[in-house]
Amino acid sequence: MSERLVKVDEIEDSETEEQLKQLRKFIDESGALNKAILIMSLDGISHAEISEAMGISLSNVGTKIARIKEQLKMKKISLQEIWKQNEMVLENTRSLNLALLKEVKLDKVKNGR
Repeated sequence: MSERLVKVDEIEDSETEEQLKQLRKFIDESGALNKAILIMSLDGISHAEISEAMGISLSNVGTKIARIKEQLKMKKISLQEIWKQNEMVLENTRSLNLALLKEVKLDKVKNGR
């Protein structure tokens, strides 16, 4: 299993790294509401959940995300590359979590807990 794992710091895609730097700068420069919406969206949180958490309508969330994407597009920041890398990191995290969970369960069985 460990040979499938890719450490985040081993990913050496300079174009994606540049995209991430630009995205971080964009997030830093965004207002609080747009910043929160963008981060939640990047984390895969649904529009409905964002709507509830932020106290704004579902259509407002969709509009804000569309406008944010348009701003990113104008700045030539590609969310596709960022999401692709994010998915790879998430998959590796899931694999690590499953391995750790198995170790904890085995430890509990060995120690009679």
